[in-house]
Amino acid sequence: MMLLLKGAPVSKTIRESLKKDVEELKSRGVVPKLVAFAIQPDESSLEYMRGQEKSAEKLGIAYERLILKDADLKEAKRIILELNESRDVHGIIVMRPLPENVPEQELLALLSPRKDVEGVTLQNLGYLFHEAGGFSPCTAEAILRIADHYGVSFEGKNVVIVGRSITVGKPIAMMLLRKSRNATVTVCHTRTRDLKAHTKMADVLIVAVGRANMVGREHVKPGSVIFDVGINLTDSGITGDVNFDEVCELVDAITPVPGGISPVTTAVLMSRVVEIAKNAG
Repeated sequence: MMLLLKGAPVSKTIRESLKKDVEELKSRGVVPKLVAFAIQPDESSLEYMRGQEKSAEKLGIAYERLILKDADLKEAKRIILELNESRDVHGIIVMRPLPENVPEQELLALLSPRKDVEGVTLQNLGYLFHEAGGFSPCTAEAILRIADHYGVSFEGKNVVIVGRSITVGKPIAMMLLRKSRNATVTVCHTRTRDLKAHTKMADVLIVAVGRANMVGREHVKPGSVIFDVGINLTDSGITGDVNFDEVCELVDAITPVPGGISPVTTAVLMSRVVEIAKNAG
């Protein structure tokens, strides 16, 4: 029988622990605060920020949206530097995608690694590569949190990742190569030749490409486990990168969309804000 890897019980466990930490911080006069900075955000970014705000409110974390209507790089840099220096701000997330005329790396290079709750600065990604602490990208961490909660092991497994972003594909590959996970990892992408030949060999398949229903029955090995990271807004609603209806009878376990990775990603994000506030206090 297929196991549905729901994110709700995982995020609930994280949130319950955070509530206690937030209460303790507030008793010392410290209010954890997250700022989401966006430049001409698209609808997916706005929806993500709404989710962040709701989650923060429930936990007692202060939340602020800073939105630039114009793609003004100079002003964006000024804002980032100001947030870095603010003692009241513990976490900063730069919403992406950014406008084409705003260089992502140029902007992220200014972001303090200590406040980089999303784990996307060069310093934090370098720490990840060397297994030297820092913050790993939240979505990659969310995959591992769900796997651990449901007892999904990567030990000796063939893991195929479809997607090579700095927030999911590349970091989760590095995290699964650690000796604590011991996976054999293959990274594919939309330009991979004969993608099916790779994905059908996967004991665990992680899909994060941002294309609705890209992976179907013909891509999947019977008895495998799938982590569907995709969130795609379609005319019929929100769907993942995996065609759930086609693969659900083949696999042993799969994350649903919505309700799988996303709530855990947000909970991990909030945990970073609280951790920074605790260390700053």
